[in-house]
Amino acid sequence: MGAHRQPWYSRGIRQAVLRAAADNDWKSRYRIYVGQGDGELGGTYSEGLARSTFCLVAPGDGWSSRAEDAVLHGCIPVVVMDRVHAVFESVLNWDLFSVRVAEAEVERLPEILAAIPEDKVKRMQARLSKVWHRFAYASGGLLRAGLERVFEQKLYRQRVPDAHPLLRDDALATILQWLHSKAQRGRQSHMA
Repeated sequence: MGAHRQPWYSRGIRQAVLRAAADNDWKSRYRIYVGQGDGELGGTYSEGLARSTFCLVAPGDGWSSRAEDAVLHGCIPVVVMDRVHAVFESVLNWDLFSVRVAEAEVERLPEILAAIPEDKVKRMQARLSKVWHRFAYASGGLLRAGLERVFEQKLYRQRVPDAHPLLRDDALATILQWLHSKAQRGRQSHMA
């Protein structure tokens, strides 16, 4: 979380979350766990994501890979980055599988998440199973084999039940589709 980093690190977002979680006892009051990467949450980083319903996506020194990590583990990304587009946001409708929280609203994070109806949470999780493959690099034999091993894990199959890594476009295909859409828009604006 960068508790002891410079004030400009993560635009101060991670530090604000850490401070709010500690000051308001999010752990015991809301079962919201904010880790420091020291193993205090039990298990590996990957296991923690796989157990979670919501996962924080905040910048670090720049755009964070936390969004991809969350999506690949079936965890709903909670994006706290004002005026920043999420990866593939021009291609994928992030509103269907993530939550955006304004930086000024960080202290209200528990209430914001608790206000999301359970049926909407289930729809968002179902939507994650439809888009997760766009965040995984599966092109090439080694990457596909690694993804197959992850997919075979029982916990993963429970979180993302209808996903199969070999049957869908991966992150590289999504990047190429995004570039193609940009090129088409660029050509159209030059013709106008």
